[in-house]
Amino acid sequence: MNKKNCIIYFIDFILVVLIIINLVNYINVKPSCKSIIINNQYNDYYLSSNYLEKKVDTVEDYAEVTEDISTEIVDKNYNNQVVTEKKQEVVEKKEIESKNNEKKETIVTDENEEKNNTSNNNYNVIETLIGKISGYGPDCYGCTSNKTSSGRYIGDGQIYYEDKTFGKVRIVSADKKYPYGTIVRIINYYDEEVYAIVLDRGGDIGTNKKFMFDLLFESEKEAIKKGSKSNVKFEILRLGY
Repeated sequence: MNKKNCIIYFIDFILVVLIIINLVNYINVKPSCKSIIINNQYNDYYLSSNYLEKKVDTVEDYAEVTEDISTEIVDKNYNNQVVTEKKQEVVEKKEIESKNNEKKETIVTDENEEKNNTSNNNYNVIETLIGKISGYGPDCYGCTSNKTSSGRYIGDGQIYYEDKTFGKVRIVSADKKYPYGTIVRIINYYDEEVYAIVLDRGGDIGTNKKFMFDLLFESEKEAIKKGSKSNVKFEILRLGY
C-alpha cells in the first residue's frame, strides 16, 4: 500500500466516524417545539403547549392529552363568561333597585300631595260670601305692638300659620263674627286660591263694612301692591278651632 492510498483510507475512516456520531446525536435529541412531532422510527409522540408538556406513546394517548387541553381551555372560557354574566346581573339588579326606589319616592310624594289635597278639598262649606278684601302689614299705620289681636307675634314678617288640619295657611283679619281659628278659603284672588286662618281683628273689617277680610302681608308696602281686590269669593270652612 502506497502512501497515497493510506491517506485516502484515513479520510474515509474519519468521515464514517463523523456520520455515526451525527446519527447517534440525532436519535437521542428530543424535539422541542410548540406543535406535535411524530417520530415514525420510534413511534414516539411529543406534545408541547402553554398548558402542559407530556410524552405520549400512542395516538390514543395523544387524543386524551389534546382533549384535556381543550377541556381546560373551555373551562377557563366558561369561568370568564360566568364572571362576566354575574357582573352584568349585579349591574342590572342595581339599576332595577334604583328604578324601584324612584318609583317608591314618586308614589310617596303623590300620596302626600293627595292627602294634602284631600284634607283641603273634603270640607263642608259653612258659609259663602262675595265681597272686597284688603291687605295690611305688621308695620301698618296704627300697628304698634307687632302682634295680632289674638297675641301672635308678626313683627318678623311671618304671615303663615301651621294648622293641624289645613296645614300651612295665611293669617287674615276678620270681625268678631268669626272666632279665632276660623278657616277661610279665598277664591279668585288674583288667580290664586288662598287658605287663611282668622287670628286678627280690624276696625273696617266685617259684614256691611268697607272690607270683609284683611289679609296679612310681610310689610305694608307689599300689602299696598296686592292687598285690595273686589268681587272675591270667600268660603267659611271651619268656625274657630
